[in-house]
Amino acid sequence: MKLKCPCGRRTKAYPRTIDRVRIGHIHEQLAAIRRQGIKASGSGAHEFKLHPPIPAQQLKAFEASYEVRLPEAYRAFLLHVGNGGAGQGYGLAPLEKTDMGGILKNPSPLHPDMPREGNWHEVLGLDEDSDALYDGALKLLTQGCSYDVLLMVTGPYRGRVVYVDWNMCQAPHFSHFPDFLTWYDTWLDETLTGYDMTWFGYGLPLNPRESVAVATDLQEPARRRVAAVNNLLRVPGLDTDLLSVLNGALPAEPDMDVAAGVLMVLAPNGVKDLAGISWTLLE
Repeated sequence: MKLKCPCGRRTKAYPRTIDRVRIGHIHEQLAAIRRQGIKASGSGAHEFKLHPPIPAQQLKAFEASYEVRLPEAYRAFLLHVGNGGAGQGYGLAPLEKTDMGGILKNPSPLHPDMPREGNWHEVLGLDEDSDALYDGALKLLTQGCSYDVLLMVTGPYRGRVVYVDWNMCQAPHFSHFPDFLTWYDTWLDETLTGYDMTWFGYGLPLNPRESVAVATDLQEPARRRVAAVNNLLRVPGLDTDLLSVLNGALPAEPDMDVAAGVLMVLAPNGVKDLAGISWTLLE
């Protein structure tokens, strides 16, 4: 539905997932990154610039052709922000280049509880020559070699951003971001703040203080706590009070993945006497 402003002119109606403020914020963040001359792996391919938004008719034709409706956050981005360009790695692919060759209307067989190791065809009960691995998802971008980032379009994980290594050396990683826009906003904010972006996508959309709270809360799921530690590993510098909280919680940490990550956070930040704690954890 179109909206009327007090002057009588009709204004553009935005979906609830995006509005003028959020659109403006995205473009302001990208402009700030360009002004500061920030570089990242693959950024030479897009120079932190977005392509123009996709025409509505082109988007509708795509959806009709594949018999799907794209997740709302991604759909809104394409229509009102840009159809490809600036993004993690070598940048977002335009919609017309996201097809992986699978059947998009079929749910993806990939899921968050796949074992860390093992051939995906075997794990999922698929024939070795099956293309079903490519069903239900679009390729948002490539990070080079066999590493891609997908967007689930169909099935129970619709709207989730997923990191895959097509060599199947590890299980797909279903990011903790609830939708495409949260993922993209966080990528912009962390790039501008100076985070180490090597493992972006494996953390949480939280600030350092919130990340410490999750990492040290034993009631939180282990997978979420590991993701919070990933945030902390990439922060350009942690306040001493947050380092003290992590250091104090470490001796009683029951999860070795969390403990190892916290040690990796503390050591380069100048926290001393970690050797004794390390031996305690190994006993």
